[in-house]
Amino acid sequence: MQSYCVDAQIPDADMLGRLVRYVIMTFVVMIALSQVEVGGDIVQRTFLIILAGLMLALALAFGLGGKNWAAALLQRWWPQSGKDHDS
Repeated sequence: MQSYCVDAQIPDADMLGRLVRYVIMTFVVMIALSQVEVGGDIVQRTFLIILAGLMLALALAFGLGGKNWAAALLQRWWPQSGKDHDS
């Protein structure tokens, strides 16, 4: 993923590569727990609840805590063509 983003000249390719790596590892852990049947449903549900809480916390921190930084980052990732889309 990281080499693709670098070749496509996408900014922050290293961050996106790490993010994809962690997402894949999360799914691998969930599948492994399911196959080994460690703790049953309670472990999987607890893991998903913790993951959902973490994602909600990160989304709130990104959107509310760093509003200006988030706007600048999104502008860098998807630059507008200079037209005002509000009209």
